[in-house]
Amino acid sequence: MTVDPERDTPERLKEFATAFGVGPEWLFLTGKPEDIRAINSKLGDKSRKLSEHRNEIVLGNDATGEWARNSVFGDLDRLIMDIRSMDPKWRNEVHQPKFDEASNTGYALDLQPGQSLFKKLCVP
Repeated sequence: MTVDPERDTPERLKEFATAFGVGPEWLFLTGKPEDIRAINSKLGDKSRKLSEHRNEIVLGNDATGEWARNSVFGDLDRLIMDIRSMDPKWRNEVHQPKFDEASNTGYALDLQPGQSLFKKLCVP
């Protein structure tokens, strides 16, 4: 949803969507400035100037009632995981982590959460 309804016309949003090759599951919204400000306010954005708007996106799964915020400047992999975790089907599947040399601590993973981190950082 736009934060600049005066400039983001439906035609302009369509050009943006076309330029980035978005699929049919994406919806770009604009409207009357007072309506957009009211919706943004309900979503927690109380800024009075365009330059002060929140640099976050709102993620939601209307079917499950789950809603969250995420940074548009944060870690892309984390954002992807946050989006996927809102899908109950994906959340209930078993996901084997891929081996990553950078995350190999040399410590065996324990059944108790946090034990490898504790052994690495606290014990020494």
